[in-house]
Amino acid sequence: MFNKLSTYLLVLCAALALASCSDPMDEITSLITGRNFSPTNFTAKVKNKTNVQLTWDGSSDADSYKIEVYAGDSLEFNASNLVQTIEGLTASSSPYMITGLDGETQYSFRIQAITSTDASRDSKWTGAVCKTDAEQIFYPLEESKVGAKWVTLSWPATYEAATITLTPSDGGTAITYSITADDIAHGTATIQGLTPETEYTAVMKRNNGKTRGTLTFTTGIDLADTDILVSPGDDIRTKIENAPAGYRLVIKPGTYRISSDTEGKAGAITINKNITLKGLRTSDHPVIQGRFALTDGASLALDQVNLDGSQNETTDHAITYAEAGKFNELTITNSEIHDFTKGFFYINVAALINTIDIENCMIYNIECAGGDCFDSRKGGYNTFNFIGNTMYNSANSRDVVRMDNASSKVSATPAITFDHNTFYHVGDGDASYRFFYVRFTGNTINFTNNIVVGFNNKRGFANQKTTAIPDFKNNFYYDCKNLQSLAEGNTETTITCYDTNGTTLNSNPFKDAVHADFTLINDEVTGGDPRWIK
Repeated sequence: MFNKLSTYLLVLCAALALASCSDPMDEITSLITGRNFSPTNFTAKVKNKTNVQLTWDGSSDADSYKIEVYAGDSLEFNASNLVQTIEGLTASSSPYMITGLDGETQYSFRIQAITSTDASRDSKWTGAVCKTDAEQIFYPLEESKVGAKWVTLSWPATYEAATITLTPSDGGTAITYSITADDIAHGTATIQGLTPETEYTAVMKRNNGKTRGTLTFTTGIDLADTDILVSPGDDIRTKIENAPAGYRLVIKPGTYRISSDTEGKAGAITINKNITLKGLRTSDHPVIQGRFALTDGASLALDQVNLDGSQNETTDHAITYAEAGKFNELTITNSEIHDFTKGFFYINVAALINTIDIENCMIYNIECAGGDCFDSRKGGYNTFNFIGNTMYNSANSRDVVRMDNASSKVSATPAITFDHNTFYHVGDGDASYRFFYVRFTGNTINFTNNIVVGFNNKRGFANQKTTAIPDFKNNFYYDCKNLQSLAEGNTETTITCYDTNGTTLNSNPFKDAVHADFTLINDEVTGGDPRWIK
């Protein structure tokens, strides 16, 4: 029995082998299936708050594509949630933009490959899901529409909404305004009872609670008894010198030159008291040509001003401490500081400043020829906060921050914080200098959420053992040398720290940096000056 079966199997194998040699199968060059393949790589991405861009790879045999849109849905495709159907699309229609969607709503999308002559060949559905952002229908706010105690907000006429809530940033009581039919018809609402010089966030809501618009603004100045109004044509030096201690100069738009002994040039003015210089308008800052020298424990606050050093009779720093002693605060906010040859501030006496705050400023063309940018030699400070600023074309010949060890002259605990700043061609002189040259005993440094583009000074962040290793976090770098690692060809062996966890960008992240437009075009960058995040 076994021998007969073996013989039969051998004959069968031989026959099959002979058949395969004499009658080879045709090569498969096409595949006909019962229905179209589904489109692949189907994605949904939110664009401009409430639009969604759909992309997909087509199917070779499809005549067209059909898309369905479902609101409040999570890939369930419930017929009651269907809000839109688009038919007749082609492979070249990808990417396709879905518009007119509600904000703050999760949508499901699905796509099907269609055969026009045979519905049985239509592919299976492929789905994707995403959630739209909050709507933004507010028009940009003109300064003439903001008073000290009121604001007029505008949006497209006939667009319905229910309420506008204004919340002050100082933690005060929010105001909720009920939108009227007349407001909707005209697309405007005027809200009273605001607090002067206060930042508010306005949020417009529908009846269903969905956001229709968000806008942040600051109310205007309501002149107080301790305010002095300065107008074009006034002598700014005289106004400052005659102002009582603790007063505030509110300065109208215009150009004001601090007089000097050199005709046609701007000079320095001594500040020997506590005083504030504030621009009247948030978007049209007064230009002050000149610089300041502080004595007698003075405090100086600059807000909404443009401090211009291009016409100065000397090359000195914008702000100098000219006398030893204890000083409380130097505060510079919402301002422009530019075109000073030596640097930004200079402490070359036994002066101790408690707090230096520089926030939300544009700082540029600070050459640092003959001086460091933020320069402390014989004095010091307890706190230096540099937050939310954009700095460019500066400190290319010297250090960005210098603080010598003057602990034998003043008692300080220097805490330096650089957070959410944008730096472009700062420290880009290929010079033997650093970002931080800080030698004061007990210093600490935080360097977080910054963007640095175009740094190549040879000593990187620091090369002194007495400079604290910065606390690095969430920083971004492009076209930089010696900050994340030693650059090729650099023979410096004393660099003490690198931001090895920082993100190296593959391209310039700014829209038009050459013309000072640092709007971010890289969605993956989460740091830098917040003003450039759109």
